[in-house]
Amino acid sequence: MSDFIATGEYRRTPIRDLMFAPYKRIIIQQFVVILLSLFAPKLAGVIFVTLFVGIKIAANLLYRPITDMAMDKLMRRKEKSKQRRDLDGDH
Repeated sequence: MSDFIATGEYRRTPIRDLMFAPYKRIIIQQFVVILLSLFAPKLAGVIFVTLFVGIKIAANLLYRPITDMAMDKLMRRKEKSKQRRDLDGDH
């Protein structure tokens, strides 16, 4: 996050990318809530909360590496694009 601000990446990132970034996480969260709510009447409250928290933690742990890889790939693309523009500007 500090790299995002310190390097000024927030100025170069399209608004669309910023707006849609949290939706993957929201979709996972809502899917978990809806799926578990189907079983809530049959489960005791403590079990339901324990399952919800466990699945939510697992989803977050899986989500983080995926988004980190995607952001690294995006940053490499942007860096290559910048290098190409710099090279084209030198000629």
